Amino acid sequence: MKKLFAFLIPLFILAACGEKQFTITGEFQGKDTGKLYLKKLVNSKPVDIDTANIENGKFTFTGKVEGAALVFIATDDRKSLPPFFIENSNVKVTAYNDSLNKSVIEGSSATELFQVYMKEMNRTNDFMRQQYQKFQQARMSGNKDKVEAAKIEFEAAQENMMVFVRNFVRTNTSSPVTPLIVKDVLAASLKANELDSIVKTLDKSIHNSQYYKELAAKVSTMQKLAIGGQAPELEGKSPEGKTIKLSDFNGKYLLVDFWASWCKPCRHENPNVVKMYQAYKDKGLAILGVSLDQDANKWKQAIKDDQLTWAHISDLKGFNSEFSAKYQVRAIPATFLLDKDGKIIAKNLRGESLVNKLKELMP
Repeated sequence: MKKLFAFLIPLFILAACGEKQFTITGEFQGKDTGKLYLKKLVNSKPVDIDTANIENGKFTFTGKVEGAALVFIATDDRKSLPPFFIENSNVKVTAYNDSLNKSVIEGSSATELFQVYMKEMNRTNDFMRQQYQKFQQARMSGNKDKVEAAKIEFEAAQENMMVFVRNFVRTNTSSPVTPLIVKDVLAASLKANELDSIVKTLDKSIHNSQYYKELAAKVSTMQKLAIGGQAPELEGKSPEGKTIKLSDFNGKYLLVDFWASWCKPCRHENPNVVKMYQAYKDKGLAILGVSLDQDANKWKQAIKDDQLTWAHISDLKGFNSEFSAKYQVRAIPATFLLDKDGKIIAKNLRGESLVNKLKELMP
């Protein structure tokens, strides 16, 4: 059920670049002075791209953007207005200090479309929350029929949301809003070929936008990670500081195992992996542990405690690791089984399923 809430996460993936100029003029009702920050997200962290002072309740931002970019304005007391798009045009903002969520933003056609999208998504999100509460109540009651009925209703609400998103994408192929929505909402539930077919319907007029480029790059990565694709190269440092490459293991079946010392499911699975490794290492199996740790000492201690005697690498950047980005890993444990030529033959196999696959490959 946790996966079903992926769609409830607000869209705040932000970017801005380009040549022409935008101007944001605003009036802040209920706040005559102060400082404002125009922000975008870089690696999931908010970054200031401009600042402005409120003078007599008024403020102005100017800058450059290619195509369109989603941004938000934050106040000096860490509150923020709803996100909106900036284009190469003039944008007018009317902010209300006592209710920032009711701020009015005008002048951007992309923002107008985005507001239509968000209004419907907020409505369906609220409905899904209600359905989820019913599901939880049914679980607490212990009535299996009620649980099943509530689950069906919740999943139906989820599907209705996705139908709306798909229809929105289908009818707005020339809007810079669309690739952002495809990337952040649809992509997680689609296979590479399905996502690619959607990308090909998007109008050429938005191909220079940041979100289209990010979406196209995502498709390319997903295609590489599809079954039968050549696994992307990895190169990192072992706990001893030795450089290890994924390609070093060509000629062997390789299990690329993403894990971390702090990941309880990973640690719980490790004894099974150790047992499997002992059974198949002499038949041609190698393992490359890719840690998403940030603390080197905890990483090394976990390797020692769990007796993980295979090769390990980490850049100690957690989920900001270049390794997890290359392999689109957003949750761990995650595994990729490669053949002797470095091609992906299975993904996320664990326990008995992994052993059965190894028996098939190395009887």
